[in-house]
Amino acid sequence: MHRIQHRSQLYVRGIISQQHLTPTSATNLQRPPRRTLIATSPHRSWEVSPNIDTTTYWNHYLRTRPTYPASFYNQIYDYHTSASPSSTAPTFTLAHDIGAGPGHVAQALSHQVPHVNVSDIDPRHLTYAQHLHHTNSPSTTTTKFTYTLTRAEHLAAHFPPATADLILGALMGGTLAISFYGLPHFSEAPYAATCQPLLDGIVDRLYQSVIRRATETQRASYKREADAAASWLDSLAFAAGEWRAVRRYTWNRGWARMGFFTGWAGGFVVEPVKRVRAGEKVVEVEDRGLWRRDWDVCQLRRFVRGLLPLEGVEGVEGGVVSRGDWGALAAEMGGTGVKRAFSWPVVLVLAKRR
Repeated sequence: MHRIQHRSQLYVRGIISQQHLTPTSATNLQRPPRRTLIATSPHRSWEVSPNIDTTTYWNHYLRTRPTYPASFYNQIYDYHTSASPSSTAPTFTLAHDIGAGPGHVAQALSHQVPHVNVSDIDPRHLTYAQHLHHTNSPSTTTTKFTYTLTRAEHLAAHFPPATADLILGALMGGTLAISFYGLPHFSEAPYAATCQPLLDGIVDRLYQSVIRRATETQRASYKREADAAASWLDSLAFAAGEWRAVRRYTWNRGWARMGFFTGWAGGFVVEPVKRVRAGEKVVEVEDRGLWRRDWDVCQLRRFVRGLLPLEGVEGVEGGVVSRGDWGALAAEMGGTGVKRAFSWPVVLVLAKRR
């Protein structure tokens, strides 16, 4: 295992980062019809409620989530180049963003790769992504992106096998990149000790109120998500006969918790799983300035509101989470308008297809 204390040993060169993105406006994106009943899928644990305007939600999401710096993408591109066999020159022809959501990662990939396949399970997400791409690259949207409505498990029915250079399976010799990040964490030690438990408690109570109303299938999905997050994706297994040059990077594993909720919120025991094979490279990076955001309690509250895009969450927040809870957190932060530094637990798994 390699432990790195400074970012300079991992980050190399710069490209255009996603902080240049312009969110779509409500005027250039067709809104879904308003409904009076929630009709969320009984099989999915995370879904934008039909009664929530998708444009408003994703605009809010992009404003409150961390910006992936250019260096994060460069690490993937450098791996794709360096881990390729010397006899085969790596190509940057086609990338695939699976579960694309609002399309911000696909937008960043398009600066390096001529064409990006964008897929998601929800047509509203693809509509938003298409308009986001058109807003930021109006002259090249039709040539740079392909949009496909599909589950990740069904990609083979839509695309020829072994045709992608980068997936964010893969082309023979292509790169698979899987990343995940958890809740923001107070990065200054004194506030991490006093404020983080209060924030974790607020988020736990929100998730508990939602999971308690979930179907058994949804609860099982929440359980899988919690186990995978607690494992820092060490639960992912890469068969030696199919994958090589596996690298597992984690940031802030030594002091931050991955995952958005605990077993208490889910009503189950969280069970981390480790499937790291001998020979896989494991790198742990401790960097309390990673993806830094400086937020006051109001900005932090906006982030939390975007965690669960379900109708009624505002009401839930007024019940299981009271103004007093946020008031107590604000007091520990030094006051309502006082900003504190936040960093993130992050994991990136890279693998090459044989």
